[in-house]
Amino acid sequence: MGLLEQIKEQYKIPNAYAEWSDYREKLTERLLWEVDGPRSSILILGAGACNDIDLEKLARSGVKMTLMDWDKEAMEDALDKYSVDAKIETVSFNGITEKELNQFIDSLIRKLKTLSASKSTGGRRTPLDQEFARYSVDLMKNLFNTGKNKVSYEKIWKRQEYDFILASGLTSQINAFPLYIWNTIWTNAVEQIFKAETAFDEDRIEKEACEVEEVIKKLNNREIPHFTEEVMKAAAKKAFFCSEYDEECPVEGAWQCIESVRTLVKEQKLAFSESFLTWDFNAGEGRHLKENR
Repeated sequence: MGLLEQIKEQYKIPNAYAEWSDYREKLTERLLWEVDGPRSSILILGAGACNDIDLEKLARSGVKMTLMDWDKEAMEDALDKYSVDAKIETVSFNGITEKELNQFIDSLIRKLKTLSASKSTGGRRTPLDQEFARYSVDLMKNLFNTGKNKVSYEKIWKRQEYDFILASGLTSQINAFPLYIWNTIWTNAVEQIFKAETAFDEDRIEKEACEVEEVIKKLNNREIPHFTEEVMKAAAKKAFFCSEYDEECPVEGAWQCIESVRTLVKEQKLAFSESFLTWDFNAGEGRHLKENR
């Protein structure tokens, strides 16, 4: 198993299907209350393994389902788990491919090896962590710029192509995985390489991590409102956005979605409501979701 596959496995939430049963039931009931009959269509964005939505209950309502995600295997597993048929479409919402993620990982590892070699030969003055963080910021920007140039929502869906669209927990994840990859490599590098330096500074390490995370924050500020608007255009009747809600500690991607939906419905004078569901994201940890629709 390659490093990307290992990180993907770590990224998955263990026991999600069992632990999300209450949230899944409530969210599915909310959808079924809105979806009007067997001739309706629904697009489930970021479907993955569908641990948060009961496809079997949706299928029984007669609604025509389409699942869309970058992970084809997870969607196929969802269809098997619920014993239903649905159309699946493999789409990267940030345009980044697995090949490019592998190249991203390879570049980070090569840079660490180069920096370590320069340390052993005494050919370096800037602290290793500082040099690696600067390199990471540029590499992350290039990765997302490459992906952005390939994304065209007009080619993914047509205007009002689906009666209903569900994006549950998606906007916090669209740009999160590359950062998770980086954090995994960064954490190991801090423990195994950077701490051995005499110039090691924990405050500097924390600041450098924040600088890399800032790349994602700026990207979400720019891209999530655009994504949200395009989703709303593709929904003929109603779009559902379920986003992690925490006013004191806003979740990246989720908060931008909530704010952009509120802005759009105000500007365009659209019908709109908000409600709360409790999502036990991890065992023993309650995460409040605000559903905007």
